[in-house]
Amino acid sequence: MDTATLDPLGRRVALAARTGLGPSLSVGPDGRVVGRFLQTRLASVFEPVFSLADGSVRGAQAGVRTVGSNGPGLAPWEVFAGVARPQDLVELDRLARTVHAISFEALAQSGQVLHLSVHPRLLDAVTEHHGQVYRGLLETLGLDGLAVVIELPAIAPGDEARVATVAASYRRHGFGVAFRPVSRRQLDLLLGSSSIDALRIDADRLVRFGAVDGALRAARKRRIDVIVERVRSAFDIELARELGATHVQGPLFGAPAAVPDIQTPLSGRAGAVASQVDRLDVRQYLLQGA
Repeated sequence: MDTATLDPLGRRVALAARTGLGPSLSVGPDGRVVGRFLQTRLASVFEPVFSLADGSVRGAQAGVRTVGSNGPGLAPWEVFAGVARPQDLVELDRLARTVHAISFEALAQSGQVLHLSVHPRLLDAVTEHHGQVYRGLLETLGLDGLAVVIELPAIAPGDEARVATVAASYRRHGFGVAFRPVSRRQLDLLLGSSSIDALRIDADRLVRFGAVDGALRAARKRRIDVIVERVRSAFDIELARELGATHVQGPLFGAPAAVPDIQTPLSGRAGAVASQVDRLDVRQYLLQGA
């Protein structure tokens, strides 16, 4: 097929034929890239990630939404849960990440970063060379310049060394790597690793990781981004800022969308600007030991 006559999305989808994903990808009537896995169609939604330094949108976290052939399909977790064979899980994960990359590239502004999560079972399904195939796929699609951060799943205590090896492999292939610490001890271990670019922490658990001795500020000194997710209020934003976080995202800014607003900064978002009362409440909250 002569890809030169196609629109940008159509051209990416046509190029995907060279990766073996071609029959699974199409552009829907609404202009969205759709991936087909068995009887389910997958499309992307995105949640903006905001910088606390200047309020700008620095990127977006991708998620899957599914539509079956006869109406609403399975929830994303049900799609992955229903895949028994490891090779099928790898295929599904790779398809979803390809849909995300093509869709995001069509929306993103220069310098914005795509955040992609990895299914927990994928760490066992792929035993080595993590990121190698996906890097080759992006290059085939002409998306090798796309900035991507791979978000690894929460790590079971004692499994840090194995996951650090996975992270190092992703970084060798040009991807950033983000972790979700499950405890302060694990956070300290991660801060001693050279294979980490970002931390992801739920707003409801922020104090556990950031208070008292400034662990999150230590992360910033090492130029590790600290992304606070599931932000629901201006109080959450101010608490994240006070404890040393660098980025925020969450339902305060709206539900994930196929075409999100990735231009309007924090200062232009309803409910996102902390008042003097919010700032005082945060400081009192911290002084009381949370």
